Amino acid sequence: MKPVTLFAISLSVLSLAACTPTVPSENGASSSQESSDVTVSLYFYTQDELSNATSDPTFRVDRAVASADITPDELVTLLFDGPTSDEQTAGARTYEGLTALGDSFIGVTVQDHVAIVNFEPEAYVYLNGAAAMQGMVKAPIEKTLKAFFMITEVQYARDGVLFTEWDA
Repeated sequence: MKPVTLFAISLSVLSLAACTPTVPSENGASSSQESSDVTVSLYFYTQDELSNATSDPTFRVDRAVASADITPDELVTLLFDGPTSDEQTAGARTYEGLTALGDSFIGVTVQDHVAIVNFEPEAYVYLNGAAAMQGMVKAPIEKTLKAFFMITEVQYARDGVLFTEWDA
């Protein structure tokens, strides 16, 4: 074999070895085998959507997180933390009631593609408030969970008991 051909083959093998394959994880996101980073989509509001009290957050933020095994709890917590300063500069906004829910968030359980988001009673000031407020806090949670995990429905619990008596 000629030295130039041997060098070209070696270079090709080294180039392929340096590639980091992307592998879909069980939760539907893609991740890198080497870094185990995963990109998640979080849904926030635009300033116009906040001003008009819409319950359809359209500002999607794709954020890399350092875990291929991100849980629904972690995903919702990222949502409660709100957009980063870079995401805010790009136009992402959060509703103050959504951020306030973080203090009374207990966790998310998923069974048969249904997520149950559990909160302490204090959260129901927002979750069971006026119709516009309910929509503004629930919509980002539901849209974010449905986009990332194989969830078809989101329900809410109050201290572990399914909550079904909505005022609005």
